[in-house]
Amino acid sequence: MRDTHGWPRALLGAALLTCLAAVACAVELGTTARTPGFLEVEWDGATTDTIDALIDGVVIAQVRDLDGRPMSSRFVRFTALPLGDDNRPGVFLAPLGSTPTQPTTQVTANTAGIAIAAVRLGTVPGRAGIWVTVFELEDSDTIFVDVLPGQAHQIQLAPRDTTIEVGSSFQMRYSLGDFYANPVEGTVALTVTGAISLAGETVTGAALGTGQVFGVSGEVTDSVAVEVAAPAGGGA
Repeated sequence: MRDTHGWPRALLGAALLTCLAAVACAVELGTTARTPGFLEVEWDGATTDTIDALIDGVVIAQVRDLDGRPMSSRFVRFTALPLGDDNRPGVFLAPLGSTPTQPTTQVTANTAGIAIAAVRLGTVPGRAGIWVTVFELEDSDTIFVDVLPGQAHQIQLAPRDTTIEVGSSFQMRYSLGDFYANPVEGTVALTVTGAISLAGETVTGAALGTGQVFGVSGEVTDSVAVEVAAPAGGGA
């Protein structure tokens, strides 16, 4: 991450703060009401990343009047928009210099009209939005960061430990998840031992006894036990 402490000095010149809409970044800016002042927002960090990276970034906001002069001492609020079915925050926020742990934070603009919030990716993939508001100006802006699932951290084989008869079969299913159980795409290699056989993803009871199914994807593993019993009619 770049040295954000240099931003206020860099932004005091004619360049000031350039909205990311004008450069090649995958960030969108919302509309801005320009009475009596206006807000410009920039994301300083990766615009697309994975949860595993837990990459840090900052959101830099500058409040200016209509003549372009910085407006200091304005309260700038940064709010993480919810993501996913359970509405978890897409990112965590804090004033610059603090550890981002909350879905919202408020920062007072300095003499250059600048307020900076530190940002850390949350635990759910999707389009993570950060809503930036200056209520006394009735002004707001929103930026978005695309967050991808993390690397595979767990395999879930199904069905779990089960019993079948000799000669009967079932289809083994599996799912991959990242550290926070978000679905991850990938392949799983299946192997079996003991009283069962495997063809593709079909497990068959080969003899009386116990077998195991193993699933492996990289360094991630899971296993289930399969008890093979005599057919209900009594034969083996």
